[in-house]
Amino acid sequence: MSESAVEVRGVSKIFTKNYRSARRQLMRLFMENIIGCREQERLRKDEFFALKDLSFAVEKNEKLAVLGPNGSGKSTLMKLISGIYLPSRGEICVEGNVGSILELSTGFKPELTGRENIYLKFALMGKSKEEVEEIVDEIIAFAELEEFIDTPLKFYSSGMKSRLGFAIVTAIDPDILILDEVFAAGDCKFRKKSEKRIKELYEKTTTILVTHSMKIVEDIATRVIVLHKGRLVFDGPPKEGIAFYRKL
Repeated sequence: MSESAVEVRGVSKIFTKNYRSARRQLMRLFMENIIGCREQERLRKDEFFALKDLSFAVEKNEKLAVLGPNGSGKSTLMKLISGIYLPSRGEICVEGNVGSILELSTGFKPELTGRENIYLKFALMGKSKEEVEEIVDEIIAFAELEEFIDTPLKFYSSGMKSRLGFAIVTAIDPDILILDEVFAAGDCKFRKKSEKRIKELYEKTTTILVTHSMKIVEDIATRVIVLHKGRLVFDGPPKEGIAFYRKL
């Protein structure tokens, strides 16, 4: 995969509607990925395909927009590429480090202050305290949280948490940038600022983004794929992709 940043090969993701089936699914993943034993292909009761048999590659420095109706599997795909989920079938190969801007406020500890959460997030990324200290003031200023950074996160509004999450994950340049509806975060002023930050990042990275804004697709994307009911139904130029998506 010398020229590809991401390769998705025959990937399916199965979810379940109840706890008992979830335990069986976890055991199935263990058997397939660790032991190499593969169960038969049929779904069990209460299981369903969130994604089914997806195959595509993303070239280095390509800007790929993922379109599709709600429930088509877009966010699931982003989490698979980011390594948050494991595929139920198939494989995903990624070359380089991934910066995911998905659910911006996930992973925060509400009892800790904003500042403490910054250090915690970067510690989980393998960054030292000294490395974080070089960028912490910039993160706080970008998030516009100077007055509240030493307040416990449980007192933050959802917008404040989103701003902090965005500032953290965009503070370090990744090789592959994963964006899921990030432009919807925050107020109008912060959205404009976040769009500018994203454009600075995507110019030098491979970018995969999910958005319902066709203007953003037209401005950023060099290629579009469309998902519908968990399947890949279009792969091509942005203009044709937008037209195809609007007909669904």
